[in-house]
Amino acid sequence: MDNMDLKEELLNKVKAAIEEKLGDGEKCITQQVMKNNGLELTGLSIVRPGGNITPTVYIEGYIERYADGETVENIAREIYKIMDPAKIPAFDLESFMDWNKAKMRVCMRMINRKLNKKLLEKVPHIPFLDLEIVFYYLMPDTLIRKEQVKGSIIIHNSHMDRWGVTEKELYQHAFENTIHIRPPKLDRIEQLLGDLVGMELGVKNESPKLWVLSNEDRSYGAACMLYTRILKDFADEHGKNVYILPSSVHELILLEANDNDDKNALRDMIREVNRTSVSADELLSDNLYYYDRKSCTVQIAA
Repeated sequence: MDNMDLKEELLNKVKAAIEEKLGDGEKCITQQVMKNNGLELTGLSIVRPGGNITPTVYIEGYIERYADGETVENIAREIYKIMDPAKIPAFDLESFMDWNKAKMRVCMRMINRKLNKKLLEKVPHIPFLDLEIVFYYLMPDTLIRKEQVKGSIIIHNSHMDRWGVTEKELYQHAFENTIHIRPPKLDRIEQLLGDLVGMELGVKNESPKLWVLSNEDRSYGAACMLYTRILKDFADEHGKNVYILPSSVHELILLEANDNDDKNALRDMIREVNRTSVSADELLSDNLYYYDRKSCTVQIAA
């Protein structure tokens, strides 16, 4: 059985198992959801009386477990728990539709222009080099499986029209909100890796000094490229221009720029990491970026 047949089989069985758990007026629905970079996933959601939203759980995340022998009952039970209304705060639709309230939670993120042509037809966006700035509404924290999760709703043209605002207005609020709601965070890469593995990593003196720029949530942190004040402070502190390597939509790698640097080698490294270590929906760009101290601008490195 190929992967598509396995997916269809699992989807139908899980949906049927969840429907057995539903109360009066509740329905389990499937929907195709367009994610970043043109990736389309099949999600399951529960529609309940009153219209309160539930998370969309993507069946693709369970195919390997099903193929390895995990039962449909276990998978359906886990998905249903994620959708448990007792653990999900009611979504305040009224506040979302009221621009004076919604504007306080509008944020921004960066995506690849070429890989998101279909999405960009439906959402407000502002070009930035080879990328696009898009906007999302950051919902209050939700407790799912004992973890705080920040749910979000991507802002479509229909939302912007309903609010009666322009892309420029969205950007103005998102720029301020994002830096306060998801503050930037800069770490030496050795420190970050050391924190992850729980040990201090030794670094040779000749090793290139790399820093990771993201935000405290490490979610959509590539938007930090727009905060040139942070890049200026970093460049001034080190007395050099800065290369910006797009690690993913979530984080950037900063590297001090020197006259003898091999930019082609850096581009090759970006492409190699994107092909081998970054998931398809988290890839940002194959380009190498450059912060110039003199002009205080971010450019695509020539």
